Amino acid sequence: HMLASGIGADAAIVPEPFGADAVVTTHAGVTEMAISTIGYSRHISDRTGAVDAIEQMMKAIPAIKATRFRPNTAAALPALPLLNVGGIIGGRGRDHDLKGPNFTSDFCTVLVDVRFPPGQTAATVEEDIRVSLDALAAGDPTFRYEIEHPLPARYGALTVTMEPTDIPLDEPLVTSILGHYRDVVGRDPRHIGVSLPMSYAGNDTAHLWRAGISCVLFGPSGGWDESPEEPDQYISISEMVTVAKVMALTALDVCSQPVSA
Repeated sequence: HMLASGIGADAAIVPEPFGADAVVTTHAGVTEMAISTIGYSRHISDRTGAVDAIEQMMKAIPAIKATRFRPNTAAALPALPLLNVGGIIGGRGRDHDLKGPNFTSDFCTVLVDVRFPPGQTAATVEEDIRVSLDALAAGDPTFRYEIEHPLPARYGALTVTMEPTDIPLDEPLVTSILGHYRDVVGRDPRHIGVSLPMSYAGNDTAHLWRAGISCVLFGPSGGWDESPEEPDQYISISEMVTVAKVMALTALDVCSQPVSA
C-alpha cells in the first residue's frame, strides 16, 4: 500500500530472520488462491439430483496436488513449484453457512498456496491448475468449480502476489553489505544469493525491487524453545549485534552517496 501510494526510499534492507550468515537476493514467487467446487443442495430426506460440493472437492484436491506445472528452469531453486492446500470449508451458499448439515453442501472452498520459480507467473500457475480441474470436469458433467485469484480479503490470507525475485549480486547495496560483513565477521557469509529452504519463502524485496528500490534481505535468526509449557521463538543476541553492525556501516555508505547518485 505504501509503495502504491508513492512512498519510496533510496534503499531497503528487509530484516527477515534468515540468519546473520545469509545475505539473500533470490526467492520464489508466492501466490494464493481460493478454489471452490459448486454443487446442488438437497435435504437429507430426498437427495434426488443433489450434487455434494464437499464430495466434489474430495476429487478436486488430489487433482490440484497432481498439477503438472511448466518446467522449472531455475537451477538454484530446484524444489519449485511447491503447492499446499492449507484450508478448507464447505457449507451452503458462498458464505459457507454451517447451520444446515441436514442439507447437501453446495459450496466448498480450499485455500491454496503455490511457490513458483522465475520463468513462471501467477497467471501461468492458475492456468496449469485449471488444466487439472478441466480434465476432471471433462469426465464428470456435474463437476463445476471456480477460482478466486488473487485471494479476496475476506479470507484473511495473502491478497497480493510476490513475484520471483533475483537481485544481481553486483547491486551496490548488496556489495556494501557483503563488504561490511567481511569487515565485522572476517569472512564471507555462508549463504549469498540463495539460502535454502528459506529462499522458497517470499519476502518484501519482491515489492521493493519492482518499485525501483535497491534492496536485499539480511536479518538475525535464532531458534525455537519447544518447551510444552511455554513454546516460543527467539532471536540470538549475538546475531542481532552482528546484523546491527553491518547495517550501520551499510547505512553510512548509502547516506554518504551524492544526492544525484
